[in-house]
Amino acid sequence: MSGYGIEPEPVYGSGKNIHGLGPEAYGSANNVLQSIADAQSIVHHPQVSSALGAFYDTHSKDAHALMYSVEDCGGKIAKTSTFCVEGEDEATAASTVAANQGEQTLSALNRPI
Repeated sequence: MSGYGIEPEPVYGSGKNIHGLGPEAYGSANNVLQSIADAQSIVHHPQVSSALGAFYDTHSKDAHALMYSVEDCGGKIAKTSTFCVEGEDEATAASTVAANQGEQTLSALNRPI
């Protein structure tokens, strides 16, 4: 158990799982963009077709970047597991110092006067 109550393994595993969703995010975003492009080519009304084209142009860059955003998010979550380990080490060190201070105090009290 981490000193802060957070286990590093599940944090890392969650980040790794989210990172692995990048290709699925790309596929989903690409399917949406393709549907918008298909709708634009099917619709014959110029205002609707223009609106679909503008929507596609506005959001296509973000949609194509979604995979990298998901992978980046997962990678950053996985990296936070190091903070869990560092926190555990810090808590262990603090406990060790406190225990040593307690032992030193106890030995001073046990000395004959």
